[in-house]
Amino acid sequence: MTKVKFIEANPIRVSQKTTCRLLDITRQTLLEMTKRDSTFPKPIKIGESNQSSVYFDYQELLDWHESVKKKTRGLEAAQEQAND
Repeated sequence: MTKVKFIEANPIRVSQKTTCRLLDITRQTLLEMTKRDSTFPKPIKIGESNQSSVYFDYQELLDWHESVKKKTRGLEAAQEQAND
C-alpha cells in the first residue's frame, strides 16, 4: 500500500473574494486599488468572457503588502524624527 504524502503550501492564486478578506477591504475598494495604485498586483483573468473568474497571485499580494508596510513605517519614523 502506498502512502500519500500531503504537503502544506500557500495558494498560488486567490479569488477576488479571498483577496478582499485577506486585505479586509470591500470589493469596490479592491477594484479602485487595481485602477489607481500602480504598485498593486494586477488581476489574472481566467477565460475570455466578461464573466470569467479573476484571481490574484498570492505571492504578489504578500510582496505588495510588505512594501506598503515598509513605506508606511518609514514615513512614521520620519515624522517622529521631525517632531523630536
